Amino acid sequence: MNSSKKPFYRHTSILLALAFTVGVGVGSLSDSLNLQSSQASVLQRSPFIQDLSRHASIGSLGKSLAYEVYDGNVVDDKVGDDTSVPDTVKPVDATPIPKTEPALQQAPSVATGTVSCDVPKVTKPVYKGTALIQTQAISLNRDGTAQVTIAYQNNGNIPWFSDASGCKGPFVQLGTTHELDRASAFMSRESQSGWADNNRIYMSTPRVDPGASAMFTFKVQAPSQEDAYREMFGLVIPGMAWVKDSDSALNITVGQPYDPDTLAKKFFYINGSGTGAPIDINAEKKVDVNLTTQKAVLTLGDYVVREFNVSTGSPKHPTPVGTWHILFKQQVRIGGASPFYIMPKWQAIRPDGYGFHGLP
Repeated sequence: MNSSKKPFYRHTSILLALAFTVGVGVGSLSDSLNLQSSQASVLQRSPFIQDLSRHASIGSLGKSLAYEVYDGNVVDDKVGDDTSVPDTVKPVDATPIPKTEPALQQAPSVATGTVSCDVPKVTKPVYKGTALIQTQAISLNRDGTAQVTIAYQNNGNIPWFSDASGCKGPFVQLGTTHELDRASAFMSRESQSGWADNNRIYMSTPRVDPGASAMFTFKVQAPSQEDAYREMFGLVIPGMAWVKDSDSALNITVGQPYDPDTLAKKFFYINGSGTGAPIDINAEKKVDVNLTTQKAVLTLGDYVVREFNVSTGSPKHPTPVGTWHILFKQQVRIGGASPFYIMPKWQAIRPDGYGFHGLP
């Protein structure tokens, strides 16, 4: 190929988009990319691609992740769509909740008259909150208990109130997510445990103005089964909506189920609320890229680790369909012709210039 006329790569790469917060780590990898479409595919940069590149020297050959790209159906996104914001609730910047609300336990008491219930008038109420610590880790004995606090900052324009504030609301609670309102195995039924039900937690702070922090303090009761567990939560306005982009997580180790290295990998791969039991960390690692549905699915054996959106590239340089292995990896690759694309986390799948890379 004459590099003075053509770039030394073909712009038919694949990049991962909208990475889940925990990312995906892989170490030494081995498997395949099965491409069954004439379209090119480019996926955005992600922690997964970054982690792949950390484990191979530039230009090295050897064990590598396999990719599969094909036409056909792919399973629905498991990690991001349940807190999206439909048009019908854009005025409150939140996601509707199911009509059936949980039966509430008694909320913590607050002295009458100690909380200002004044709510400023705003043109468009915005409910927005961010966990001050996205993921916390705790260890419990089987059937053991612990007290946990998850703190959020009110990034909206309207105050939040606890159920026990004595005000008319808007009330804010912490709810289980991924899946929404799932029954938690860690609910404590003790009196004043902080739980409203097995899927909701009361806010402990009576009133939280914009810019201030809310505390959700509650007790967790460990199950008798030793394992690595992840419990995910998000903010919810009971009877109204879920607050988008408000995920937080507890990584809970019950007993001593694994050696430290295995435990760390289990937590790395868990794709939502659940346990590490179904994850075989030594299973085949693979990325299936579907050019028809524009999805990339990362699997560890039969376990779906992550799913990402993809976008197609130029039909002039179609992605070669089939099953491919990573030949070598580079931190950065630069196109040989104008506009000289800078392609981070390059992973070659063919010697003639096809590969995966981060967003140029």
